[in-house]
Amino acid sequence: MYLFKNAKDSLINSLQYDKSSPLIKLNYLFKVILRFTFLVSFSFLAIIVSTLYVENNIINKSNEDDF
Repeated sequence: MYLFKNAKDSLINSLQYDKSSPLIKLNYLFKVILRFTFLVSFSFLAIIVSTLYVENNIINKSNEDDF
């Protein structure tokens, strides 16, 4: 019962003073990390696709010169 009273008091104090809880800060941090990871992976994908496209164009141009 003592633990429940402490937990209730802690919850009331955190709501009363309107502090952001560590869980909310952690959630925000994970969202930032997720967005950053998405941007990095999307940029790598764009680089890979453009590299394959340029490489394909170079190979096609060199094949046209052979004939």
